[in-house]
Amino acid sequence: GYFQTGFAARGDWLRKSEGIAVRFAKAIQASFDALREPDKAKEARDLIQKSYFPNIEPAVFAELWEEMTQSAPKTVELDRRMVAGIVEFANRFSKDKIDPTVIDAVYTNEIAKKAR
Repeated sequence: GYFQTGFAARGDWLRKSEGIAVRFAKAIQASFDALREPDKAKEARDLIQKSYFPNIEPAVFAELWEEMTQSAPKTVELDRRMVAGIVEFANRFSKDKIDPTVIDAVYTNEIAKKAR
């Protein structure tokens, strides 16, 4: 239930570009799904290690990968509680406060639902 990474878009852009947004969300969802399939996860791990972290020994990278992928979300969907947590966190550390009452006006999972 801990929100770690997210993407946001303006409503007008989403209305014009819904297909792009759905395909993007599907790609992110596919990556989450792949992390839970051992063969795909191993293939992704090896490609990422080779391409971006060639100086880390493969055995060490494999151990780090295992630890990190355990915390990956299962879905691109967010619930309202998660969004409220983001607002609360931002308001604790930012000078620019977010009015929590706007959550219901702007929060939607429509793209994520279509991607699933």
